[in-house]
Amino acid sequence: MKVNRVVYKTADELATSAARQILKLIQDAATHEKRLNIMLSGGSTPALLFRRLAEIASTGVDWTYVHLYLGDERCVPHDHPESNFGLTKNLLLDKVPILAQNIHPLYLQGDLLVELERNEKELTEVPSFDLVLLGLGDDGHTASIFPDNMKLFDSATYCASAVHPTTGQGRLTVTPRFLLEKAKSIVFMVTGANKAGIIAEIFSGSPESIKIFPTAMLQSKRSDIVWLLDESAASKV
Repeated sequence: MKVNRVVYKTADELATSAARQILKLIQDAATHEKRLNIMLSGGSTPALLFRRLAEIASTGVDWTYVHLYLGDERCVPHDHPESNFGLTKNLLLDKVPILAQNIHPLYLQGDLLVELERNEKELTEVPSFDLVLLGLGDDGHTASIFPDNMKLFDSATYCASAVHPTTGQGRLTVTPRFLLEKAKSIVFMVTGANKAGIIAEIFSGSPESIKIFPTAMLQSKRSDIVWLLDESAASKV
């Protein structure tokens, strides 16, 4: 199976390159006065990206047209250490001149059904997302689409609730339908030797991996996905 991948020597080099590419998107949006919709991911690799982006885009950069979303969220307060929004806010949002109304949390600490309806409406109203950044769990999940919930590939909605298979923690997540219909560009950022095995499984394109792993299923349905890897994550492919 042909896979679009770029391999960097280190995670830091990957994050720096991705930050520069996003900065260019932001600058182009400002030049053409055109809305730019970006969906971010949580995790350690995005944290590196947020730091680099804050460093290069905190001053002299027009964020007026940038709208930032999250692809999944743990149903915890924003100041909780496991909150994806909290991580994004601390490392990026508080350090760049983005407008408050252009920030779109997935979870607002309210009733789950109300939050689902709010997000479904918001995601439906956005025609498309210019860039969707995703991470990869070592069990093959992405966003909060877990291997024990492959039925989400049959979901008719753009947003769904999910439960972490080990901790039982409640989550909100975009669905495969959203990723297949709304995302103009999907980029996975994956680092670390602990991800090398699952990367090899996904890139094999085997029927078994597509059946078992959500990310492999997604890859089988979108051949234009781009993978940004460090050498450790790419060591078995």
